[in-house]
Amino acid sequence: MKIVIISLLLAGMMSLNGLAHEYQNWGLPEGATLRIGRGEMIELKFSSDGSRFAVASSIGIWIYDTVSLKEIHLLVGHSKRVESVTFSRDGNLLASGSRDGTVKLWDADTGAERRTFTGHWGRLYSVDFNRDGRLLASGGRDGTVRIWDVDSGEEKHVLEGHTDRVTSVVFYPTSNTVVSASDDNTIRLWDADTGDHLRTVHAHAHRIIDLAISPDGKMLASSSIDSSVRLWDAVTWELRWAIDGQTTRSLAFSMDGRSIAGGTNRVIRLLDTETGLLRRTLRGHQGDVLNVDFSPDAITIAAAGGDQTVRFWNVTTGNRLRTLSWTDKDFQSAAYSPDGRTIATGSENRSAHLWDAKTGEHLQTFEGHSEAVYSLAFNRYGDMLATGSTGQIWLWDVKTGRHLQKMSHHPGKVLSLVFSPDGERLASGGGTPEFAVHVWNTETGEELHKLTWHAHAVMGVMFSSDGRALASAGWDGSVALWDASTGEQRQTLAGHEGLRSIAFGAGNKTLVGASSREMLMWDTVTGERVTVPLGSATSLAKPVFNADARLLATGQFEHVWLWDLDAGVGLTIYSGHTRSINALAMRPNGRGLASASEDGTVLVWDITPSSSANSTVRISPPSITSPLSGEHLRLSLEIEAAENVAGFQATVYFDPGALRYVKSEAGGYLPDGRVFGASAVNADHLTLEGMSVDGASHGDGVLAVITFEVLSAVSSNVTLFDVNLVDSERKRWFPHLENGTVIEPIWIEGDVNHDGIVSVLDLVLVGENFTKSGKNDADANGDGMVDIIDLVQVAAALGGAGAAPSARSMDMSVLRVADVEHWLAEARGLNLADPTWHRGIRFLEGLVAALTPKRTALLPNFPNPFNPETWIPYQLALGAEVAITIYDAKGGLVRQLGRGYQAAGHYVERGRAAYWDGQNEDGEAVASGVYVYQLRAGDYAAVRRMVVVK
Repeated sequence: MKIVIISLLLAGMMSLNGLAHEYQNWGLPEGATLRIGRGEMIELKFSSDGSRFAVASSIGIWIYDTVSLKEIHLLVGHSKRVESVTFSRDGNLLASGSRDGTVKLWDADTGAERRTFTGHWGRLYSVDFNRDGRLLASGGRDGTVRIWDVDSGEEKHVLEGHTDRVTSVVFYPTSNTVVSASDDNTIRLWDADTGDHLRTVHAHAHRIIDLAISPDGKMLASSSIDSSVRLWDAVTWELRWAIDGQTTRSLAFSMDGRSIAGGTNRVIRLLDTETGLLRRTLRGHQGDVLNVDFSPDAITIAAAGGDQTVRFWNVTTGNRLRTLSWTDKDFQSAAYSPDGRTIATGSENRSAHLWDAKTGEHLQTFEGHSEAVYSLAFNRYGDMLATGSTGQIWLWDVKTGRHLQKMSHHPGKVLSLVFSPDGERLASGGGTPEFAVHVWNTETGEELHKLTWHAHAVMGVMFSSDGRALASAGWDGSVALWDASTGEQRQTLAGHEGLRSIAFGAGNKTLVGASSREMLMWDTVTGERVTVPLGSATSLAKPVFNADARLLATGQFEHVWLWDLDAGVGLTIYSGHTRSINALAMRPNGRGLASASEDGTVLVWDITPSSSANSTVRISPPSITSPLSGEHLRLSLEIEAAENVAGFQATVYFDPGALRYVKSEAGGYLPDGRVFGASAVNADHLTLEGMSVDGASHGDGVLAVITFEVLSAVSSNVTLFDVNLVDSERKRWFPHLENGTVIEPIWIEGDVNHDGIVSVLDLVLVGENFTKSGKNDADANGDGMVDIIDLVQVAAALGGAGAAPSARSMDMSVLRVADVEHWLAEARGLNLADPTWHRGIRFLEGLVAALTPKRTALLPNFPNPFNPETWIPYQLALGAEVAITIYDAKGGLVRQLGRGYQAAGHYVERGRAAYWDGQNEDGEAVASGVYVYQLRAGDYAAVRRMVVVK
């Protein structure tokens, strides 16, 4: 370890520019040839021997050599960003938790994925190994802590008790006790072997951000959004000290236990664990300190920052050792050079960068912008680059990086840029306040024309290939053609709201544009518009064309879609980003595509356009009414007018909120000897593949049948994409595509939650949405307001023709008698004469009677026997002051559970029954034995027995 630290000190602030860039080809998704950037960093952890450190990022886990800062591995497999990472104590294993809801186990030496643990829903925030590495704890958005057996992959325990998301989990270093922190302001202790809840500590007044435990297991630190850090005795749970003043996002103990590091806004504070006093402040980060960790020898501290740097300090001297800088975490714009050899990117940190499109080598940095770089453009020869920010445009010499010209009086954000073919002019489109197109002289920086007509942001500008015409497109769907020399407006064209990009077609005879909904085409002479059919179109966000406007690439969330505009079909989908795509750039010849994402990377894709045929593949039936929730829906994949088909591949997208994939079966179209299967099954899409080894088929038929489970009976689309057919010579072609629509079934009056039946759950939904206005499922009568009229309408539907509610016939546990009495009083107050109204009131009256117990009673506790907690149920025929007292077998007082005044009703479920944690008035766990509990409610008193077994 001393050798590691000495090497760190000798390295000092060594430059990292000479490091190899092999990592830019690691773990690439299918179809990608290069990655620029390492993603957004989230968390950092040292290995137990200090020789390596792991960085959790938006694209995976990076493993670095601590001495050389050279990348060792990139571990990919999570579909969303990684939130937490930790090494086992022996350094052999690495665990990661992700926003995709999974925990993954990796071999820390080879980088191989060992196992995936599933069970959580929603993102995970924290993972930790126990002392021998055989158990793993995870905590996340679902509010649970889960204990996993590392060897078998078994989920040993689901620890429930927190009422909000779990933000941190840590094992005691000396036992299998695990500690969890939550947004519910509490810290909870659990026995990881048995799953027992041991203790709850009400630690902070607001949400807890992070926990850290000392190496000897005697101290635990916690931080909260209440801007406090607190140190606890981890044995007695007495508060040792608390300090306030700054929100601390991350905590770490030094290995000697003498210091706590807390990462805040731009600084790290080193606190003395004995006194809580500030020992040292470490500065250097230009943003929030996201995560801190000590090296095992307590000499070095490392921190990951929101400025996308990892910085190292000497703890003793406070001297900064060196910095590992990542690429900007959020790329805003991208552009290909005309020869396709370089890619320019613009980022949110006010800079632009130039990269080698083949190797990923960083070539130039262009700095000085006022804000993020929102737009980029190369001139025809690729030797000049224009960058647009807010209020300014810069021109740069691409080879030297020298600043050539600056246009600093462009109002608002520069959203689009394009050079004229001769490079002598530059057109720019802007946002608020002017929504104008500006034309500039690139030699002098002089503004030649200011073209005002658009009523909204100008999202796209484009010169014709001869430089005589200039087209501009507004977000509101307005399109204008201008004389590029005089600035005179030639044509006004009508488009669709959300227009993002335009391009001239071959010969400048047509103009094509992409809105968020569809492709558009205009005749540049007559202005006549033709809609270009795209059979699979679901979103055309961030569109970009190739030079002859025959190919279109669009971004949809984290996916890139490639379209053949001549055939009107989708060619393929590229998936690999973990966050939304901000910008796309296509090589002029259409052979390369770059996508810039919020995940902090640019992916370069190798695209090869293919031809299309006249055959059609469709979803059948094209329109179908959805069955009720829980039932199955079957759709066919049909083929028509096809010749010589020996195989196929088709990706089917569906709404995961409405449908869940169940299974798929081969149709009868392909000849015997076929092989069929479904691969890449995800929450929102699947890929079907079929191949025949005994010949080919012709004409019409069914390729496959897909079965879905209906999760919600609402309207949705089933969309085909990346469908290709294979002939007997294994050549591929693309058919025309037709999609399907699932139609919402006829609405049942009173079924406001759309589950196919009218139940008390519909009443509860209306009650929970009282006074809300606007579009709302709980608005039963559709008048734009959720009120008592909606509730009585649902009650009338429940009542039917005078039917009375019964506790046996419907689940009453979600209702409280006090709420129903309030609804009834409000309904009676309106005194309407409508028969439906009276039927609803009668049902509410019957509901009050069904919910009100006939007599007050004390019920058996559950579980019984128990350890360490139990619930005591009871029911009240009348409202009363309620108190529950627990005695030992000799009549000695053990615990009083004051409940206060409670209305008549059933208090039998866990959420309403009285809770006893098995502790006496002094907070001590009681011994095994027989105990007595007594209920007093007004004049009523009753006693029952319970048993504690340990």
